[in-house]
Parts: sequence; C-alpha cells; structure tokens
Amino acid sequence: LVNYLVLPYKTESDKTRSIFSWITSHITYDWDAYKYGTYGFQAPATTLTKRKGVCQNFSDLFTGMCTIADIEAKTISGYAKSNLDYSWMINGFNGSNHAWNVVKINGKWELFDVTWAQNTGSESYYNADPYEFNSSTRD
Repeated sequence: LVNYLVLPYKTESDKTRSIFSWITSHITYDWDAYKYGTYGFQAPATTLTKRKGVCQNFSDLFTGMCTIADIEAKTISGYAKSNLDYSWMINGFNGSNHAWNVVKINGKWELFDVTWAQNTGSESYYNADPYEFNSSTRD
C-alpha cells in the first residue's frame, strides 16, 4: 500500500502528504472504544484491517507508513486540551491523553496530527504551525 501511495512522488513532502491523505480518508475514529475506554495497543496492521482506531493507532499507522517510505517519523504522546475531555481544567497537564506525529522533511522536524485532521476535516493539522499547534484547543 505504501509503495503504491508514494510511487508517483519524488519529495518527502509529497510522499508524506499522500500517506496523510490516505489515512484521513480511509481510517475512521473509533468513538466506541474512546467512549467505553476499550482501546489499547493496536498494531498498525490491525488499524489497517479494522479501518478504525484512536489517536495512538492513527499515529502509529502514520509513523509505520512513513518509515516504510523511508521518511523519518515518530509518534509523540502528550497532553492536549480538548473539548471532549475537561480533566485538564481540574488536574492540569499531567500524563498524556493524545498522540500525534513529527516527521523529518528536508532535514526539519514538522508537526502532524492525522487524528484531528480526520475528525475535523481540516488541513491545518498537516505540517502544522508549531505556535497554533501548541495553543489550540481541539474539538
């Protein structure tokens, strides 16, 4: 699948865009797993088969697909302010509640959130501006 997605492209940026776009249009968020807390580790191959997952699964799939395409990528776990989870207002930013990615494009690490791109339909999570990424509250 990865080879098919990146074959027409030469640049890391274009290859990353192809992978990112494929995930956002073919994988859906597993709201039941989120709602009932039934999520856990899910191998990227399982996310592909099920065609759904939570943020960790989206991020791990994106990292895996980029790696296959010889693009350096990492999954980052951290804390995100969210209108779905208000515990940060009471407890502060301890622990982690979200996963996203960094991808090295032309020697520079860039931010990507494939989960929120899929959930919102917004392109602003592709190669996101670090200042907006840091200050935004996600729905």
